[in-house]
Amino acid sequence: MQRGFRSTIVCKLKKIINLSKILPKRKEELRLWFGISGQKRIWLEQEDCLPILIQKLSPWFNSFTIYIDGFTRYEDSRLMPVVNSKLDPVNEDLEVFKSFQSKLSKFSNVSLVNLIGQTYRKKFNIANVLTSLSRMLELDN
Repeated sequence: MQRGFRSTIVCKLKKIINLSKILPKRKEELRLWFGISGQKRIWLEQEDCLPILIQKLSPWFNSFTIYIDGFTRYEDSRLMPVVNSKLDPVNEDLEVFKSFQSKLSKFSNVSLVNLIGQTYRKKFNIANVLTSLSRMLELDN
């Protein structure tokens, strides 16, 4: 099961890299939303993937912003995040984030945005802002 999952991920990453090769060598920012997991459905090589991906895509993009999405906190009826419950394995995902920070530190053109432990509402808002920004940039071209 793990081997099939890994080969699917590798295949998808190769498609992304191959598609990027047909792009003109524009020096623009690439924004990636990268879902990670420290506790369940873990992809063993997730921490090694991003540096390789950045290296392969660098000829086509001059900067990268990577949104690291991990565990999502629930909200209570007052829309406040539920913290310190048994259902809050944020620290495990933060360890993966720290590993990403370390492995990507050699790339001066990479910014990481930590979304681990944010609520669904906050993540949806960020995604909406990014989508709106992308649409506005498309209209400018």
